[in-house]
Amino acid sequence: MAATRKITVELPEQTAREIDAKVASGFSESAEAYVVESLETYLLSQNAGVETWLRTEVVPTLERIERENTPGVPAEQVLNLLRNRGSSRTRAE
Repeated sequence: MAATRKITVELPEQTAREIDAKVASGFSESAEAYVVESLETYLLSQNAGVETWLRTEVVPTLERIERENTPGVPAEQVLNLLRNRGSSRTRAE
């Protein structure tokens, strides 16, 4: 069995009521089980999204660059883009 660790969290009252309703309806055996199942589903969907992006966008782009022997985006251009995004986020906060 995998190692486990207990984590205690506080939820908004409305969220807690919704979880209690799921348990009362028999949808889940306990609040803890429902939260763990929901978290696992969320994390798996996030990983699936990254996997899809890598498969559908990143790999084809790299293959095209190699096939056409063309350079990608110059590093300086990428760094400038990141700097601009970072500074616009700082101003927005």
